Amino acid sequence: MILDKEMCYLLGYLWADGHIGKDCVTLEIVEEDGVSVKGIIEKSGLDFRITTRKRKNSIRKQMCFDLRFRGVGSKDFHNFLISSGYDNKTGSHYQILEKIPENLKHYWVRGFFDGDGCINVTEKDEKYRSSRLYFYGDIKQEWECIFDLFKKIDLKYTYQTVSRKNGLHLSSFVGVYNRIDVIKFFNFLYPECLFDIGLKRKYDKFMVVKKYENIGIRGRINMGCEQHKVFT
Repeated sequence: MILDKEMCYLLGYLWADGHIGKDCVTLEIVEEDGVSVKGIIEKSGLDFRITTRKRKNSIRKQMCFDLRFRGVGSKDFHNFLISSGYDNKTGSHYQILEKIPENLKHYWVRGFFDGDGCINVTEKDEKYRSSRLYFYGDIKQEWECIFDLFKKIDLKYTYQTVSRKNGLHLSSFVGVYNRIDVIKFFNFLYPECLFDIGLKRKYDKFMVVKKYENIGIRGRINMGCEQHKVFT
């Protein structure tokens, strides 16, 4: 199996939202995001089918991708997922990350963040107010590789567990709450501020924060990425 940037991104997204069955791995995404991910899956050469459905109490349609385990390439893909811990994602991320080339690891993390992460930015009257980002997961989610990554890029974070519905719903999340650290993570995900694959809406939110990178320095705002390029 070829580990190019598209496959590494897809593997990250599957770690977030993929579910392995007997004959396929299913990825369910809101329809507007599914359009972007569809092109990445097509480049992978995997056999897949698409269905749509609407969840109860939701106004948005879901796009469901069934990546079917047919043919030699797809069987290799299935074996790779199983050997990397995708059938029980409460294990260590390092089961998969140790197999991905160093120069492509940010694509895996980008896929993981596009699936299980979010970024919030608040502006008022064209002035910066706040920004924060989160990774969400199961209560048993192993966050070791994210902790190590954040330490490597000198980023402050918090980890919390949440109990809802009288303990019936247990989850955990990693949060980053200040502008400078949000920008550090952006710089890791998108080297040189370049967008090539992934969810453009999340990249655009990061760019809003990036706009305020040097705010407060002699009253000037330096975009820092004025010449950024977008590849589609």
